[in-house]
Amino acid sequence: MTEDGAVFGGQNNLHEALENAYTIYKPKMMPIFTSCMPEIIGDDLTAFIKNARQKGCIPQDFPLPYANTPSFNGSHVHGYDAMLLSILQTLTEGKAVDGRCTGKLNLIAGFDANTGNYREYKRILGEFGIPYTLLADISETFDSPLDGTYRAIPAAPSWKTPPIPSTARRPLPLAPIPQPKPSAGSRTTMPASMLPCRPPLAWQRPTPSS
Repeated sequence: MTEDGAVFGGQNNLHEALENAYTIYKPKMMPIFTSCMPEIIGDDLTAFIKNARQKGCIPQDFPLPYANTPSFNGSHVHGYDAMLLSILQTLTEGKAVDGRCTGKLNLIAGFDANTGNYREYKRILGEFGIPYTLLADISETFDSPLDGTYRAIPAAPSWKTPPIPSTARRPLPLAPIPQPKPSAGSRTTMPASMLPCRPPLAWQRPTPSS
């Protein structure tokens, strides 16, 4: 954001970015998250997105999950989980789930920037023959060298069946799910219906005895 954006808000920047990204890349979804400056000056992300649809920057039904993720409210872990939750809520909004089960394991890796770990998760699950959905798989999109050569981001796999937590055979988080204090108008609090199971006791770090 420039000085003008800091004074007058970042709505014009967001609308221009949405329009350009949609026109150039033809994505199926564009997640949006905030940084410190728009949160400090009070930018209303909900209103900005509504206005973008009304102006025709993006189609009315185009999925735009969003999360308020200022660094002064929690950590990178909180921001990652808030954005992932918003994506899942957007993909599953209005979809009936009663009586449905995909038979898959929803593996929630959490904030982990090591792409090799994701490959190992997939290898292990493949060895056991476990059908799964990895939330979210960065093993290809985040693993590219900075050598001056432009490489397009690999296309993400298509979700014919969205990874609705309540339709999976079992969710498996690899770390505790944090619950940050939500910002005004944010979607950061995870409802009880979306909470995954707790890790088995064998995985939890033992408390030192006194």
